[in-house]
Parts: sequence; C-alpha cells; structure tokens
Amino acid sequence: MGVKMNDGDANKVLLGLSYNNGGGKWVLLCGEERAAKEHSSNLETQTDATQYQVAIVLQNGTQGTAYVDGKRLGSVPCAFGNKEDKMISHFFIGGDGSSTGSQEGVSVTVRNVLLYNRPLNDDEITALNAIKVPISKLEGRQAG
Repeated sequence: MGVKMNDGDANKVLLGLSYNNGGGKWVLLCGEERAAKEHSSNLETQTDATQYQVAIVLQNGTQGTAYVDGKRLGSVPCAFGNKEDKMISHFFIGGDGSSTGSQEGVSVTVRNVLLYNRPLNDDEITALNAIKVPISKLEGRQAG
C-alpha cells in the first residue's frame, strides 16, 4: 500500500509499504530509497489467518512514517525533500501497478481501510492498534 505523486509520466511512489515474503521483512519505500525494516511479524503461508494493522502517515508532503501493528518502522520519519510542486495522484492498496508481477501468487485480503485528512500521532496509532476486530476465514475459498 502506498501513495503515488503526480510527477509527469513517472508517477513515482512517494511512500509505500509492502512485505517481502521471501525475506520475511517489511519493505518501506521512501521516495527513491527502498529499505527492509525489521519487525516481529512474519507472513507465514497463504492460509495464515494472522491479522496485521498497517498505517502510513504523510506529514505536509515532506515526510512520512509507516507502522505495523502500532510499531514504527525505522527510527526516523522518511524525508522526501522539497515536493511542493508535486501533488498526490492516488493511494494504492495491493500493488502500485509497476513491479507487482514478482508477487503473483501472494493472496491478501484487505478488510478495512481508514483514510484520515490529517496526520495521526504515535499515541493515536497505538490506540487504533488496540482495536482489532476478529476476522473469520472464508469457507470454500481455494488458493490459485
């Protein structure tokens, strides 16, 4: 999931968060920089019913932070530099349309999306993480 900016034909990812199933790490894309960040969560298999809460927070278009299960990825926010002349073109969930081919076969269900018109602080992210609604498995659904 992430945010793309309107940058002419490029439409670059401004801030993105994904999971590297092979490496077992969350990957944070901060502008042009891509970094694997340590986190205690591991996506096990296609039948894993574990629920994760992920959040990306943009602040004034100049920095961003990502959270998994209420814990910040990385020790400092991503700094984007001067992006005044760039506008957000869209948010994406499930793939940014550029390099998703390598992740084919990974099945993820998104149950709830909340979009706020202001940045959330660490305390608000922690409070949201405490509210986890149980998700039941879908019966009769097969992989593939």
